Amino acid sequence: AEYMGADPVMFCSARSLFKRVLPRLRAQAAVAIVSGNTSRAFHSTRTQMPYFSRLGLGCALVSLPVAFAYQSRAYSEGGATREIDAGHVDDLKDGEMKEIVVGDPKDKQSFLLVRVAGEYYAIGSKCTHYGAPLVNGLLAGDEVHCPWHDAGFNVRTGDSVLAPALDGLPKYPLKKTADGRLLVTVPSELPKVGTRRMARRDPQNQRVFVIVGGGAAAVTAAETLRADGFTGRIVMVTQENALPYDRTALSKNMGVPVEKIGLRDQQFFDSHDIEVMKDVRVTEVDTKGKKVTLANGQQLAYDTVLLATGATPRPPTVPGSKLKGIYTLRTPADSANIKSSTATAKKVVVIGTSFIGMESAACIKKAGGANVEVVVVGDQDTPFQHVLGSEIGSALQRFFEDNGVTIRTSRSLKHFEGTDKVTAVVLDNGERIEADAVVVGIGVVPNTSVIKGLSLERDGSVPVDMFLKAGANVYAAGDIARYPYWLSGNSVRIEHWNVAQQHGRVAAHNMAGKPSTYNSVPFFWSMFFGKGLRYAGHGAGYDELHIEGDLKQLKFIAYYLKNNTVVAAASMQSDPACTVIAEAMKTGMMPTGEELKSGRENIETIKKRVKANSVASCGRSGGCCGGGQH
Repeated sequence: AEYMGADPVMFCSARSLFKRVLPRLRAQAAVAIVSGNTSRAFHSTRTQMPYFSRLGLGCALVSLPVAFAYQSRAYSEGGATREIDAGHVDDLKDGEMKEIVVGDPKDKQSFLLVRVAGEYYAIGSKCTHYGAPLVNGLLAGDEVHCPWHDAGFNVRTGDSVLAPALDGLPKYPLKKTADGRLLVTVPSELPKVGTRRMARRDPQNQRVFVIVGGGAAAVTAAETLRADGFTGRIVMVTQENALPYDRTALSKNMGVPVEKIGLRDQQFFDSHDIEVMKDVRVTEVDTKGKKVTLANGQQLAYDTVLLATGATPRPPTVPGSKLKGIYTLRTPADSANIKSSTATAKKVVVIGTSFIGMESAACIKKAGGANVEVVVVGDQDTPFQHVLGSEIGSALQRFFEDNGVTIRTSRSLKHFEGTDKVTAVVLDNGERIEADAVVVGIGVVPNTSVIKGLSLERDGSVPVDMFLKAGANVYAAGDIARYPYWLSGNSVRIEHWNVAQQHGRVAAHNMAGKPSTYNSVPFFWSMFFGKGLRYAGHGAGYDELHIEGDLKQLKFIAYYLKNNTVVAAASMQSDPACTVIAEAMKTGMMPTGEELKSGRENIETIKKRVKANSVASCGRSGGCCGGGQH
């Protein structure tokens, strides 16, 4: 009914008709109607129901796919529906939300009821990224944010507006009765994700957008272009032999099959006319001649290009680095090789005490238990020191050691020993550590050697403006992009998964002619031995650290201060603290370092301030942000 320009009430009539007809249809006819195969349905049904005139049945069958298109957009699936009493209009105040359980609690089906600026909305209750309960998150304006990883969703539309979520939330019809009850119509099986309108390729549109890369920024950009209405040709070129996947899982779940961490399947790309060229190496991007050259000699002429080539693990350069059994981690194949090699190993050495190294060490030790000795070597005084500081690094070092991991700090690698395969690691102080396998995690290098016609930074990164534009008809996103950080004005390159995704979204908006700036607060997460860590902001160059909570129990919030201003925060077992702090930083609601250190301010007062500001902003004339780009 919506697509026909009529009132959605027409949909209800069509649905009622379908429910009356359904008992008389054969199963395959019903399936055909739902899928829109009217000719098959007509053929299957006419012999079963001779009392239906061809004209009447034909009209019904032509109408039903339209009705189901509307239902699909509203619920993400067809099927029977039921009406749920979600309470009274006065049960919630503005800025409040409540999870409503549907049916048997054992089925774990529920939706989220939200009140914003006097209006109610019913949306999915679980984050579409990793399934976090959104009721435990943050309602900021007309956006609800995930308590784990700060994914954001517009409550009015269900659309995903902030990484790392790709999918939006399902949205359910809601009506108010005369006596103030809220009735929500839901399908028998509640969908996990919502749907959104996306354009298809129009042969009349000859413009070509090429995306070089196949990671977080690339896939997000590709589908954002279609969601923004771009109908030209989209070509994604990646040297990996897999469709885009969740790279963050590789060091936290070693050896996980790529099929289990895929972000989109081939059917998705086909249905939205997005070409994906897998296992294809780009040899040159000529930004002046506007063409991309492939290893097979083929050239792709483009109107606009997005450079999202990612980074390559920095390899060790000491003697013996070419021996077998020494691994870096970037791809599913790398992760599988490490799992296979360490599964039977008695001694494993990990080089690097930052996140990739420490996550890998935790994963290997957890899998091998007492059967494997894991030694981590790093040149810092404590693990994670560069990002989290020595105080938190020391606490996490004790935690790792309590879980059976040996850590050598303030040591550097001298050389590897072995003939064909590595047998030992030798440190700068002469210490020799036997090793059946070695994992190296000492940083990454931007993949930009193929880019021609742009001036690169000393580290190989691509300088971009606030629109992620690197030059005429050239955009860059993800690990390779050095951009102006809107909170400090400094030029930064941040290697976070959700930064790459949001980069892709912003770049695509601009490519599609919808001006958008990147002004998100960076956010990342880590996991080791069942404990999660969250981090919001960019703390490079901080000069003071204030800790709220119990560091010994790893239940804390750490505020990183620079000139008395909070520039970043880290937390463990304190969700949704970093989600709240990210919003407070974005809206200018963070207290000063002195206020935090004095005890006058803490996470609870910050949360109250953010909530009050959110309600006030949505109550003003014009409403709130309305799902605008972060």
